[in-house]
Amino acid sequence: MPLLIALIIWLMTVFNPAFAANTHSTPQDRPDSGPVTFHYSDSDFQQVYLTASFTDWVRIPLLKKGDDWVLVYPAPQGRHYYRFAVVEENDVWEAIDPNNPTAINHPDFGWVSVLEIDEADDWEDFSENQSEKKSKKKERRAYEKKIRRELKRAQVLSGELFYQRVDGLSLNLSLHHENTAGTLEPSARLQGSYGFSSGRFGGGLTVLQPIIPSHTLNLKLAIFDRTMANSNSTGIGNLENSLAALFLHEDYFDYHRAKGVNTSLLFKLGDWMRLEGGVRFEEHASLGQPSVWSIKSGDFLPNPVIDDGSLRSLFANLDVGGKYNHLRAEYERSGEEIFGGDFAFERISAQLRGRLKLGDIGGFDARVAVGSNFRGTLPAQKRFLLGGLGTVRGYAYQSLLIRDDSQQSYGGERSVLGNAEYFFQVDDDLGLVLFYDAGMVWQDRQAEPTWDALKTSTGLGLNFGSHDSCRIDIIQRLDDRSRPVVFQFRLKRGF
Repeated sequence: MPLLIALIIWLMTVFNPAFAANTHSTPQDRPDSGPVTFHYSDSDFQQVYLTASFTDWVRIPLLKKGDDWVLVYPAPQGRHYYRFAVVEENDVWEAIDPNNPTAINHPDFGWVSVLEIDEADDWEDFSENQSEKKSKKKERRAYEKKIRRELKRAQVLSGELFYQRVDGLSLNLSLHHENTAGTLEPSARLQGSYGFSSGRFGGGLTVLQPIIPSHTLNLKLAIFDRTMANSNSTGIGNLENSLAALFLHEDYFDYHRAKGVNTSLLFKLGDWMRLEGGVRFEEHASLGQPSVWSIKSGDFLPNPVIDDGSLRSLFANLDVGGKYNHLRAEYERSGEEIFGGDFAFERISAQLRGRLKLGDIGGFDARVAVGSNFRGTLPAQKRFLLGGLGTVRGYAYQSLLIRDDSQQSYGGERSVLGNAEYFFQVDDDLGLVLFYDAGMVWQDRQAEPTWDALKTSTGLGLNFGSHDSCRIDIIQRLDDRSRPVVFQFRLKRGF
């Protein structure tokens, strides 16, 4: 078991930059060094690091205190440059200090905040003093967003490695051009991928053309031909799925091939609202799977066959809120009266998620998700699936289904899902979670969901670090308590 954990941690550093932060060292004690206090406002980040010229650009972790990340660190006299590295979900981005009005685009270091200490007895809580000069929260956020945008403009090429059952090891490369604020310059993202086991290439081009200089309204065009995952609501990320496939011959996604063109109008208000509506013209095809190797012996479950054919549809997506408090809704309608095609359905799904903090060490998380088809029949790749990780824990993956008289054997036309968690930190390295899940999928789109039909489970989770870090869940089904408890390992929050 220790060897397995070590291997998992090593792979996390390879696949996910969020875990690849440099180890930090203690600077040499110097008579001209004194403490400087750095602050960074929290927004449910996993970790924040300081990296600076006086640390030799080694990342030093800040500590979470209330709504801030704080670090007291010695700095010598003179002029110094620094910035923060912020870990959020599977993304790591760098930002200058939003509390410091002095930032420059250094020719060697890029965008950095400037810290000047003239005399040894002038060390102080630098960020607190600067925050008085920039006290308005709206101004701080706008300032931070502007520099973060400039920092991301420099990150034009990125790459990721995934591992899954239909392509094996897959290399994904992305070339991104970010538009300039206040102009009508377009943004573009060019993506390419290659599956080493399947020998399949994939890729796509997405162009975002602003209609007005404020970039609140954009025209979006996407052209693609790639391996895509079927509809799912697990919240499992690519890193978790890659590790499960590599070590456990478990793949939590189902896949199909899709190629086509999508065009839409995209309306955005800051980072809190996103509304998109447009049309899809896609060709869908089933995918087999090659013989993919896994450390654990055994074979992968077969990748399900989908309904091949042409998809022509109208769609709309709404996303309001942030990562932990949001409303997300999707609508899609397809049929002959639209643009033709091989499918006819009207699919709606919505998710409401909220987090209530109770002080610095605890809180509640809750989610309600519903989905239904109102006409025709959903193709397999659009059906609802529940059971297992990220949904109703304690049940087999995708096992929740009340069947009708049709010959359909994969997924359903209507679903209901609810999750609730109470979490609190015992100390900095350990947290406890109590959770409850309920959900079900129906093949009959006209079925009336009832509480008695829902499958439920409950359990205890152990967090190693913050609430959103890796955890082990111990789960008991409530419909049949004679069943043995289930153990699950996650790299992130439960849902």
